[in-house]
Amino acid sequence: MAAFDMLLRSTGRRRLQPWISYRATSELNVILHPEWRVLEFGAGMSTLWLAKRALFVLSIESNRDWYQWVCMQLKSRAITNVEVRLRQDPDSYAAAVHPQDGLFELVLIDGDWRARCVEPSLRAMSSEGLLYIDNIDAGGRDAAQQLLSAAPGVEVRYYTDLAPGVGAPTTGMLARIR
Repeated sequence: MAAFDMLLRSTGRRRLQPWISYRATSELNVILHPEWRVLEFGAGMSTLWLAKRALFVLSIESNRDWYQWVCMQLKSRAITNVEVRLRQDPDSYAAAVHPQDGLFELVLIDGDWRARCVEPSLRAMSSEGLLYIDNIDAGGRDAAQQLLSAAPGVEVRYYTDLAPGVGAPTTGMLARIR
């Protein structure tokens, strides 16, 4: 599957699937509820995928060209339950979510400045939310584990496998906050 996704990506096309672990995507597909609100750091194929499975998606993106591509994809597919915010520096990116945005049942961190997004994500989560951090093996694991250890009743699972368009296994972390 990963080889097919890499070949497809080389042609400029992509399957409508998050660029996270295949196993994590499968589990999220089962867990996600159509009434959930989702916060996402790093817009892209996951934004389109989540929009079909959730009530609302708020996505924060740092790259202007990619932001425009995602917005164009949303418009061409008539997807209206997504808001994408462009924030191009670390401070405004991590602080792009405000209390008036409400609480989110799922937070997916797969963009820039991942370690900086953990704390604001925990504040934006509902009392029994899920937090997924992709590529945690590339950095951010210590910061995430430190913040999560302070929360009572945290259950953590790791997913180490391939992902679309990635030629080597990476690790993602799913934390369930209770």
